[in-house]
Amino acid sequence: MRRPVRPAAVAAAVLCAACSAPPAERSAAQDAPPASAAPPLAVHVAVPEDASEAAAAWARALEAAIAARTGDLEVASDAAGAGLVVRVLSVESAPGDTEAPGEGEAFVMRGALVAGETTQEFNLTYRGEARAQAEALARNLHRFGDRMRRGAAPTPPASPSPAG
Repeated sequence: MRRPVRPAAVAAAVLCAACSAPPAERSAAQDAPPASAAPPLAVHVAVPEDASEAAAAWARALEAAIAARTGDLEVASDAAGAGLVVRVLSVESAPGDTEAPGEGEAFVMRGALVAGETTQEFNLTYRGEARAQAEALARNLHRFGDRMRRGAAPTPPASPSPAG
């Protein structure tokens, strides 16, 4: 006489076998990141050919800040493969009456964000080092890119807080 097969016993045996398989025998689906994790936003930083050294340095600082943000941003080598392009058009000394917070000489970085067919120009007024401002801009690029894809203007702050 045959014993009846119980579905719970079969399921337990299959689960046990799957969990005890060596790592090499696991499927790629088991090792894949969760489906809810958004892929990093590819950002290309561009400067005009006739850009000043200050603009080129700002672009390098922004690329370094983007590269440091592993997981949510990545540097794209060309504009065609980027989800967002940041153009650093110029960096100039700001007028003497500039109300940018901080100490030191005031600067204005003129730039543009490009997502698909949408371009949004902006001016970033700040005091001090470009690196801190580039890091603050990098922290907000994902949000700006999302807003531009939805058709809303990203409106970068006049002076993003390096700590924010």
